[in-house]
Amino acid sequence: MRPMPDLSGTDSPAPRRLRRPFDHRCSCGRWLPEGVRRCSSRTCPEYAPTWARDTRRRLFVNLEELKLSVMFSVTAPGADQYPFDPQFCSHSPSTRCSGAIGCRVAPDEAEAFNRHAGKWWSELHRAAKTRADRSTGVKGRLPCRVWEKQKRGLAHIHGVLSVESPAHRRWAEAYINALRDLSPRYGFGFVDGWHKVSRKFWPGVQAAAYLSSYFIGGRGRKAQITQNVLDGDLPRLVVFIGRDLTGSTGCTMRSLRHSRRLWASRHLGAEPPRVTLGEWLAAAAMLADRHYGRPARAP
Repeated sequence: MRPMPDLSGTDSPAPRRLRRPFDHRCSCGRWLPEGVRRCSSRTCPEYAPTWARDTRRRLFVNLEELKLSVMFSVTAPGADQYPFDPQFCSHSPSTRCSGAIGCRVAPDEAEAFNRHAGKWWSELHRAAKTRADRSTGVKGRLPCRVWEKQKRGLAHIHGVLSVESPAHRRWAEAYINALRDLSPRYGFGFVDGWHKVSRKFWPGVQAAAYLSSYFIGGRGRKAQITQNVLDGDLPRLVVFIGRDLTGSTGCTMRSLRHSRRLWASRHLGAEPPRVTLGEWLAAAAMLADRHYGRPARAP
């Protein structure tokens, strides 16, 4: 156990709030604070299925708020900047390398790109949003975006935009055009053009079904988590959902976590969660499963 500092001296500064000491390990090897029973890391094999289920539900509940949406993709640069590593190729010399047939970018180069991709995306998004806001006079929002790893080993983004009104459509087109123009400056490659994106306007719940397949495959008891859940070199915030949506639905990772603790306390399996009234109401709403019209059950 980490030793606690001695603050008993008269000349000691005012004590600060101290973090709980780490006193035991999870089965995945991570140290956990005192009083915490299990790991909550996406890449922990023990917790990953729970994270994937929560993520799937969060996508469905929040994106259903979008009556009409479009999706776009932003990929890493091509083989001219990130060439395939011959040691992962098993095809004949006359066959062109492709991730679909097992070719991979060198692991150290892929890791380097994936490690910086989150920061580069934030900068690209900010620049594209500023350009779209100025050109349309509308302050648009990115409701959702998800990181996924290509077969060649590099991370890429899928984004969802609202097109519920003419103003939303103008902003979405300007934003995507700005992404295409600016992406090379920020370390990215191909971006879907508006001519392709605008071919498919669909309800947000269909976008949620598409995105959730990156984390859970199959149906019912046969559903399995995908490798995308356990990959540790994806950007830290794998799934982003805007506050405009979560503020309306109350469905966040926190409320889903509290709902499990609330369910366990009702069945005398754990102490009630220490939450504010607002957090308790959000957890109770998730526990009641009012979104799907089903009675309360184990989360």
